[in-house]
Amino acid sequence: MKRDYSQCMMTDYDIYLIDRSNSDEIVDDYFQNYVVFDNVKKEFFVEIDFQKEYHHMFGFIEQYDMMMNADIKSKLEKRYKPYPQGYLGFIEGENIKYYNILINSYNIEKYDFSRDSFYRSNPQYFKRPYLNVLSGHKVKLSYGEGILDFIYADFFSSCWDQYENFVCDPREDDYDSRYHNSESITVYNELQDKVELLYDFERTMHSVYKIVYSSIYTAICPPRFEKDFDPYVVIEWYADRLQVVQSEFLWLIEFCYDEDYLPEILGKMTPQERFHLFKKIHRHKLEKPRKEILSFVRTSAYDENDCDIEKKEAVEFAFKYDQTKFLRNSKLSLEELLDYTMSKREAVVKYAFSSVFELLELEFSKMLETNIRFKKCKRCGRYFVVKGNYNTNYCDRIENGSRYTCQELAATENYKAKLANNKALSIYNKYYKRYRARVKVNQIKEPDFKDWKLKALVKRNDCDNGTISPEEYETWNESYFPNRKKKETK
Repeated sequence: MKRDYSQCMMTDYDIYLIDRSNSDEIVDDYFQNYVVFDNVKKEFFVEIDFQKEYHHMFGFIEQYDMMMNADIKSKLEKRYKPYPQGYLGFIEGENIKYYNILINSYNIEKYDFSRDSFYRSNPQYFKRPYLNVLSGHKVKLSYGEGILDFIYADFFSSCWDQYENFVCDPREDDYDSRYHNSESITVYNELQDKVELLYDFERTMHSVYKIVYSSIYTAICPPRFEKDFDPYVVIEWYADRLQVVQSEFLWLIEFCYDEDYLPEILGKMTPQERFHLFKKIHRHKLEKPRKEILSFVRTSAYDENDCDIEKKEAVEFAFKYDQTKFLRNSKLSLEELLDYTMSKREAVVKYAFSSVFELLELEFSKMLETNIRFKKCKRCGRYFVVKGNYNTNYCDRIENGSRYTCQELAATENYKAKLANNKALSIYNKYYKRYRARVKVNQIKEPDFKDWKLKALVKRNDCDNGTISPEEYETWNESYFPNRKKKETK
């Protein structure tokens, strides 16, 4: 007898996981990305999926067009009309703008160049814009950098920007019938599903690219909305969902790393102990599986000019005369055998992930393993990673609309505050500027100015110590180099 679980009550943790996984409208696992962590350097490298692009999917699209019969194809063409080239040109321009923003903000390197070679080999095809501008790229980040970038991303403003500047899909004639159609979609084979999911992803990116490119993690893991979504509704759902995850990880940073958060309870706990307590409080499972993958990377390739000649000749001789059982059974060519013999390979552990939430959890777990430290900036109130033994109360973020970091702005502000509260320093600076200006126009000689400066510093210390009053200090400075007499007016 089959067991029926339809009436089974879900736990709070089950609901928690459901809220952070695929829904009927939003799919988070369309991309398959990989990340490699370096706990010694406390940095990691993200390899972004490049398979979800037209130049990689072109063979499937051709098969898809050929396989569908006329009736099915006519129905599908109503749903997946081609975009006008003018509209795709607009998308290409937006891609270039946001790509430049991303590469200027993060350490990004391209590793897949197949798009350019595909269109060079097939000039008859229109060069379609990237669906995700970071497809086929690698991103290098320091521990804590990705999480903080996501936590402080302004998804709310990006959402409104997407609303206010929303470009309607030029293929849609009837908005209401299109987005309020509850008719199910028949899938006839796996190929159809693969190609149509690509079309859905394209339409998704055209609708939310401003939100997606608001942080590096959302750009690495863009969503895919299900067919016939209402963009105005799903855009808001997507932004709200991101803001919920932002709040969760901001709270995690505060609970696990902030020394000033509940010090009477958490003060003597390590971040790992705090995280364990956090899980207990919220009834979350203490174990978290990871999708670990063992792969091999070639660190140095075989070079005929630089290799060990004796070793190369020995391999060629053994291969030529088939002297060993290994060579007889290996079924390798000479070139393959030489490549494996003369080059180096290393085992690398990668972690597979598809969603923003998965990547955030992976980075957070590595932060716990390596004792990363955070502090809250006393100027902007945001957390930052403490690097090495360098102790500071201010972060190195550049404020919006400014060219200076919080550290630089705080130094200036603290100096001005000190100046405002220190009358002796204020008086000294006033006369320093006045007499330095006279030196430049040769009204005061340089040796005389240096003599005044040394005496003025001694007097300033006397004023700070209360030996002389600020008024006496100012009178002394005023009389040291008498002002020039003004010309008498007739």
